[in-house]
Amino acid sequence: MDNYIKVYASNNGEESSFPAVISTGRSEITEIDHNVKRRYLGNDYLIVYVERGKMLVYGDKKNPIVITGGGVVLFAPEYEQKYSFAHDPSTVNYWIHFKADRSFMRKIDFDIATRMVFDNDDVIAAWDELIGEIQLSSFASSVMANTLLVRILTLVSRANRKAEDNKNSQLYKQLSPAVIRMYTDYAESRSNLFYAELCNMSESWFYDQFSKAYNKTPNKFINDIRLRAAENLLQETDSSLERIAYLTGFSTQQYFSKKFKEKHHISPLAYRNKHK
Repeated sequence: MDNYIKVYASNNGEESSFPAVISTGRSEITEIDHNVKRRYLGNDYLIVYVERGKMLVYGDKKNPIVITGGGVVLFAPEYEQKYSFAHDPSTVNYWIHFKADRSFMRKIDFDIATRMVFDNDDVIAAWDELIGEIQLSSFASSVMANTLLVRILTLVSRANRKAEDNKNSQLYKQLSPAVIRMYTDYAESRSNLFYAELCNMSESWFYDQFSKAYNKTPNKFINDIRLRAAENLLQETDSSLERIAYLTGFSTQQYFSKKFKEKHHISPLAYRNKHK
């Protein structure tokens, strides 16, 4: 009997302009601070990775952004490159000047000024290989160099995404007592302070963190739960609009109808007629 083993993967036909290395290197600053001020009018990027030590990035703000070991800075095209490396303690950094299509940078979620890296060893290994590839100038070195550049950019982006996901998972865990309560007694009128205390947060901090995590305010989040409950009642019961508004926690039938129409662009009665 024949054995058949197949390994299959699909990338949905996605294409993008491949980035290209202009120059790259590694430097160590040990005695005097190294200052750079450069303005490019071309379309090349500069990415700097701080292996250890400290880098100061001077932008529009009065105080510089401090990048320490494991930090990455990306200077976009036509962005002033003004920064310095501290010699005390010594600073080791890697850098690449490269060209890339903006759509490619957006695709890997790398269209911002600063990033943090946590998987240092993989990034350093890829960077050292990139520098060696260009120095040796072997057959098809430019192809390999560009491939390694994509690897570096992807590693940095993935490390940052993983860090963001971990941070968000902790935030969702902190907010879960409030979210559970919102789902279980959405018909009750509760203040933000009530939910904040469930999460051991101040009212203002709870509001800010909740809005950041769910991309909507606590009140909007609760109203969405109420509207979903109202949709079910409209479809499954013959209750009056006044009764449904009361059961789902809206203060008045008029307010319920207003919020319902904002979401569905039709009145509650029209929704009922359409779905029953």
